[in-house]
Amino acid sequence: MEQCDFEEFYEKVIVGFWEELKKMDCDYQCLTFRENRRMKIYFYYQEKRRLIRSQYMKRRNGMALDRHKVATCMMYAILKSEIIKVNKSIPDLPEQLLLANENLAFAAALNIVEMYIREDDKRRDREQREGYNLIIPLTPDHPDEKDRFVLNTVKGLACIKNLEYLDIFAYSTILFLLESRTDAINGYH
Repeated sequence: MEQCDFEEFYEKVIVGFWEELKKMDCDYQCLTFRENRRMKIYFYYQEKRRLIRSQYMKRRNGMALDRHKVATCMMYAILKSEIIKVNKSIPDLPEQLLLANENLAFAAALNIVEMYIREDDKRRDREQREGYNLIIPLTPDHPDEKDRFVLNTVKGLACIKNLEYLDIFAYSTILFLLESRTDAINGYH
């Protein structure tokens, strides 16, 4: 993701998600958006992307990361920058607010995968690309709660105390499997 693409992504996705969180935060006033961390996100993204390319990819020269790894590198960058400050001393905060950075990071990763498909996936025709949205699975223990899968994934992100141990490949595989599942449900090949 180039700087100009990041700026557009930041405004549409990160600021857009923040606007949604602000609505949920009306009763609690526990969140602070730290705009001054904007460039930290891009710096951490580029840093992680370079590390993955140089140390883990087989063909190092000229090989771009796939959309799932790009999305996971951005997820890492958002988590590391902690662009949203959460006042955790307020009692009984909803998980959506308590895990605001993790929710933002995962939502941004999902958005990147969808964005790549909508804009540049040669395997799908234009109609399939335009309305593409990942289908999030229901969990067997809570089949009536649509967002349980997202919540479980976000909680997993919150459990990582040292972000250097965030497994880019495991989380990119989760995104790949979500895309594969969506494609299977929609009959795309």
